[in-house]
Amino acid sequence: RAVVFDPTATPPETRIVEFSQRALEPDEIRIDVRAVPVSSFWLSMERGPFVPSWIVAGTVIEVGSTVARPLLGRRVVAMHRTGGLAESVVVPCFAAMSLPDELSFVDAVCLAAGAKATLVVDDVMSGITSSEPRVAVIHDGTHFGSLVAGLLRVASARTIGLSAPPSTTAHQLMIGFDEAVELHVDGSDTGDAVRRLAECGAVDAVIDHLGSAPLDAVAEALRPGGVLLRCDRERSPCPPSTEAVARRFEELGARIVDFAGVEAAAAVLEQIPGRTARVMHAIVGGHIVLPATTLPFDEAAEIPRLLERGDVAGALVVIR
Repeated sequence: RAVVFDPTATPPETRIVEFSQRALEPDEIRIDVRAVPVSSFWLSMERGPFVPSWIVAGTVIEVGSTVARPLLGRRVVAMHRTGGLAESVVVPCFAAMSLPDELSFVDAVCLAAGAKATLVVDDVMSGITSSEPRVAVIHDGTHFGSLVAGLLRVASARTIGLSAPPSTTAHQLMIGFDEAVELHVDGSDTGDAVRRLAECGAVDAVIDHLGSAPLDAVAEALRPGGVLLRCDRERSPCPPSTEAVARRFEELGARIVDFAGVEAAAAVLEQIPGRTARVMHAIVGGHIVLPATTLPFDEAAEIPRLLERGDVAGALVVIR
């Protein structure tokens, strides 16, 4: 059985459909799927019905004739093209990564943003010379904020979360931020919130995942030599700059980094397994907390409603 998602329906809908299982190619494995992440991006797709999700976690129940790795019976997370929201999936053996016993399947499927989070944190921390750095992170309550908060903690930074709903101050503190600032529903107070940071001492870096912080506010909050890192500007256009703000950044000696997740990840493709393993160790070690809302596979019809409500803090994961 697999979940078919139709974003073109009014309203968008899901249904469970029976498919026949195909035989394995020699280099493939079959995974009994236990957890699959759900994405609000599906709602915006302009295509007909399809089986979504390219990330799965589960147990390997069959291996192809040429698979040399001892994967049969192993707990794995795997990434493939699409079609993951099913009871079982077939993927090339090289697409699977073994999981430590201490890592849950739900946490495992939240690792998709792990390599990106390590790149963001490394880029920011490499330019900070303060012995007690303070870093503000603007995010939307997704597990990306949890990953960044935990990795910054490992790097000995003090973190401040600024988050638009569905996240709350309680949610931000739960996922590991040392301080929390709750923004308005529409994020209209982002600039004021960033300015308030300076009242308790300027910050060394601002990681703007939503692209919503006005540059003049960031310029007021940053210490000399600080860093502004703006993620995924192709999806989240940032507010425009002015000549006065540009001069202020120049006076500060501040570094502005426009981080495009897909391109940055592609540039270090060979590093992704190691970076993902680093996130795994941080989760197992208790440095990263990944809150998630789980939905049973047989209740998949609820997916569009939950996505449209947009009030699920953390990851939304379908489990079996």
